[in-house]
Amino acid sequence: LPVTTLPSGSKVLIVALPAPAAAGKAEPLESSVGATTVGTPTLAADGSTLVDVTVPAGRAEAIARLAASDRIVLVRQAER
Repeated sequence: LPVTTLPSGSKVLIVALPAPAAAGKAEPLESSVGATTVGTPTLAADGSTLVDVTVPAGRAEAIARLAASDRIVLVRQAER
């Protein structure tokens, strides 16, 4: 997560991380997806940060699967 505050309505880019290599074959990365934060991030008991985002409906399932396996990073997009 960004070091600075990430208020509701912030534009972020969801970047997929590679899966652990299986039998020496690396899985290709999925493309990044633009999203908007909803609410403010919260700290989970395990030290991870939970962030609610709005994403395109057609990409929601893939993003949820990546998030469930700790394979996403959020990058705050610059204000224009």
